Amino acid sequence: SNESSQETGLTPGTPVIIGGQDFVCSALGAGCVNPGDIYISLGSSSWIAACTNQMILDSSCMFSNQIFPVSGTYLSMVNLQGIGTVFKWLRNSILRYDNPETLYVEPYRNIYPYTGLQKRICQSCPGANGLLFLPYLLEHTPNHPDPWSSAAYVGLSWHHSQADLLRAAAEG
Repeated sequence: SNESSQETGLTPGTPVIIGGQDFVCSALGAGCVNPGDIYISLGSSSWIAACTNQMILDSSCMFSNQIFPVSGTYLSMVNLQGIGTVFKWLRNSILRYDNPETLYVEPYRNIYPYTGLQKRICQSCPGANGLLFLPYLLEHTPNHPDPWSSAAYVGLSWHHSQADLLRAAAEG
């Protein structure tokens, strides 16, 4: 427009393209557009996001709030870096499967979903036989920016299986 041309110095009629952050755009694509809608994205980085009619203000800084393209709404989200990376690390560095046909995971191939991963996880009962996993391989916890916080298996003992390691990671 002439008005924006005067404000920006761009020629009138110049096409303007706006992009958005990955989690904002994926919320639109997932249909999370009405206040109360919630979605989860699982990948290398993962988040849980909610469409709201007001920002969620949190003194612990756990939530990130974004103005959402749907009029009168915001997108509030909690981000966990590296969640999908946990399974790549387990597969390639810890479990090191030698026989993918019998162990249901294809080593050293960057594909998702990993062949048979769910089948392996289901070989362990919910709760992974008391094994807990804190998934912070890439970054600290979202509400405690302590550079010393990191990933950990808690309660690991000799009786835990590979399936327990995977289930604890999935549950963590």
